[in-house]
Amino acid sequence: MNRITLIVALGLWLPALVVADPILTDDFNDGILDPAWVVDFQDARAWEASERGGQFVVTDITAAVQNERTGGIWAVVSLTRAFPPLDDLDATLEVIWDAADSVQAMQYGGISLLNTSGDPIVVVRYGDPWVLHAGAKFSCVDDDCQHTGINSIPLAGTATLQIERTDGTLTLRWDDGVLQGGVSDEPIAAVRLDFWHNDYVGPGGPSFFGTIAMNAVEVEGTLADVYAPADFNRDGIVDAADLATLLAAWGVCDGCPEDLDGDGIVGPSDLAMLLAEWG
Repeated sequence: MNRITLIVALGLWLPALVVADPILTDDFNDGILDPAWVVDFQDARAWEASERGGQFVVTDITAAVQNERTGGIWAVVSLTRAFPPLDDLDATLEVIWDAADSVQAMQYGGISLLNTSGDPIVVVRYGDPWVLHAGAKFSCVDDDCQHTGINSIPLAGTATLQIERTDGTLTLRWDDGVLQGGVSDEPIAAVRLDFWHNDYVGPGGPSFFGTIAMNAVEVEGTLADVYAPADFNRDGIVDAADLATLLAAWGVCDGCPEDLDGDGIVGPSDLAMLLAEWG
């Protein structure tokens, strides 16, 4: 495999063959978010964000919905940047949070790594989803999500979030401490920075968004071998050998790789999909 290093620092990404050194960075001082990032608003109307002082700083998120319960709809603004799919990898992010010395801030900020379909495979975040309490460290590997508990981190602080994967084994760290481990061999094809706010107006409220800032996101990794779905023997060619594999699985075969359309049956539609990928 080719080894590549990517630095995603609220700017462009650029893959290159390197030994270990980063190949691109952004000093966060040009005052404008690079259009290479895809900005997405989910249940959020607007935000106040800027590059300054070597950081990307978010000071407010205007939610589309006010909640009378703490488990209501969260406003989320995310920045996503794609790159070539990776196997082994090492990703880091420094996050700085400030709840203005108040337990009524309700906010999240952190990093997610996405598969080729855009689904999050691994997440590490600072989070404060509780009104009248300080926050916690949050992490997820696929659907296995964990946190360190109410009031387990201060109202303001800085932490380095790190995600490592070697031969499918994931290690999630907060500063020098391990948060969570897990296993996933899905190629990672994008990094996402998330900023969340719950505009809570129920008992104990109202809540507010404090400040969340992020320094450079750095991702190093090895290029993944990406195959066509019908290349069952992973030799880089869809040919007669793959056709024979599909025909051998013909019929009811729920969950089989030969069931290309996912309907639980290997049949004519799967054959058509294989032939469309021929070569």
